[in-house]
Amino acid sequence: MESIGNAKAFLSAAREVALQKPIIIIKAGRTENASKAAASHTGALVGSDAVMDAAFRRVGALRVYHVSELFNLVEALAKQPRPRGPRLAIVTNAGGPGVLATDALMEAGGQLANLIIRNYRCAQWCFAVALEPWKPSRCTG
Repeated sequence: MESIGNAKAFLSAAREVALQKPIIIIKAGRTENASKAAASHTGALVGSDAVMDAAFRRVGALRVYHVSELFNLVEALAKQPRPRGPRLAIVTNAGGPGVLATDALMEAGGQLANLIIRNYRCAQWCFAVALEPWKPSRCTG
């Protein structure tokens, strides 16, 4: 996506669609130089990336920045049921990825979920480690 012609119509339609199906957006022209290149190539005026990003978040669209992220997200969404809410429990094999995942979750407007006791005990047994259910958990063995 480089630009939006009728922003009001786009955002209204996107809000309705996002209630039923995920919308994934990869937008070109995020930087000033890339915006100029897009304008010279297609004639489209590329809007402020911060404004576009806020609009995407407001309607519930999922934004990606690289083609590889686009394909990874499509694959993940195809294999999982749609989340019922903003909470996510993060379980990882190292602290660094847990921190990175927590940053991504918070920046996307999500919430870090506490593991309920049943899931917490199961995870402790499965991974044979001491987990802390109030923070991203690292499972090493």
